[in-house]
Amino acid sequence: MEQSPRLSLSYVAPSQAQKHVTVNETFRRLDALTQLTVRSRTETSEPGAPDEGDAYIIPSGASGDAWDSFNEHDITAFQDGAWMRIVPVEGLRAWVSDDDALVAFDGASWNVVSGAATGAATFGVNASADATNRLSVKSDAELLSHDDVTPGSGDARKIINKAAAGNTASVVFQNGFSGRAEFGLAGDDDFHLKVSADGSAWNDAALFDRASGAVQFPGGLVDAASGAAVKSFLPVAVIPATEGKSAYRLDIERAINPRSATVDAVASDIITLTTSDAALFFHNTYMEGHVFLRIWNMSKSPIQSAWVKSMSAGDALQVSDAAHIATWSNGDTIQIGDPTSVTPNQVIAVDISPMMLAVFGTVFRQAATMLKCTCLPSSTGDSGLDISPNGLTGSFLAANSFGGQISTVQFVVPNSELSPISNSNLLFFREVPHGGSTIGITLATINGFYV
Repeated sequence: MEQSPRLSLSYVAPSQAQKHVTVNETFRRLDALTQLTVRSRTETSEPGAPDEGDAYIIPSGASGDAWDSFNEHDITAFQDGAWMRIVPVEGLRAWVSDDDALVAFDGASWNVVSGAATGAATFGVNASADATNRLSVKSDAELLSHDDVTPGSGDARKIINKAAAGNTASVVFQNGFSGRAEFGLAGDDDFHLKVSADGSAWNDAALFDRASGAVQFPGGLVDAASGAAVKSFLPVAVIPATEGKSAYRLDIERAINPRSATVDAVASDIITLTTSDAALFFHNTYMEGHVFLRIWNMSKSPIQSAWVKSMSAGDALQVSDAAHIATWSNGDTIQIGDPTSVTPNQVIAVDISPMMLAVFGTVFRQAATMLKCTCLPSSTGDSGLDISPNGLTGSFLAANSFGGQISTVQFVVPNSELSPISNSNLLFFREVPHGGSTIGITLATINGFYV
């Protein structure tokens, strides 16, 4: 009997008897193939009690009285109490009920149709999607609502997932397709709020730490009325037993800086002096672990500097970096107090990065430092301790003892000079006698920083 080339529908032959048999067989086949729907394409066991009209795509490994004789990818439909076999042709489509998927036969296998309800490689709404912007929408508004149809839980969450910490999961706001603002996980797992003037250079306006929830404002805060920067104050806890965090303190009566001593020996990061005069340079109890203090080797040409971090003995000083004193030797003269060729006005430069690291866990360039300064008179007269942001004439704030009495003052010193050994700004101290030739106990305690 002749059949149609694609769907194998039987033709009615001329003068054929019982034409209704052929016609009905064709109708049954058309009923199975038209708007083809199958219950499953993964069911391997032939159902024992199928309903009339049930259809399946035969998967690999299928078995059963009838299915044993069918081939993988065949369509079978249960009609008139028996399983009818239909060999698919290329281009045939079927809806798979248990997958909620539309599949098509490509001549070798069944595959989900791209763009079907189960998913699409790209999708555009009033716009063209592409390989980069796989979902593209042009609309004056978009609505994402909670599910009140299924119904859902009543919640509505939008999830943006990235592959790794170094990738980005964010939302970008543009003007003329040039970025102006962005929020999300931008290059790490902290939450960033960023802005840009041109879509190319970006600045963090706010940064939220993922672990602590602490918020940083890298661009700073400004006063709405004046536009002036608003500084934040970071307090430093006072420790009464050690008079707080001393940026500078010497308890021995002494001549004003610059003061000098002679090197006896140098070993690694230790300078041994010919005399027990280390206390004229550094006070271990109050300064060690808090500051680095600059000294100079005046015997070198050009002169060389190093930074004292400890008084390791009465006649020995320890520096922050052994490389700074690698060429120093016996007989060299070292000096506390910058030469005026380096910094005017005979100042002592102090780096406070060790204190920052101990208190805050990081080192930063402070805009200003709040200090409490105390001066005690010496045996020859009153004592003074001046503080400056740079050592220049006219920049000093002064603390002085008066009439032989102790004096304590507190003030805020601006800071602007970057330390050569850390990412903090230097403090500059100057010792000043009043009515005498020596200096008594002088100390400067840090109460906090402005940033």
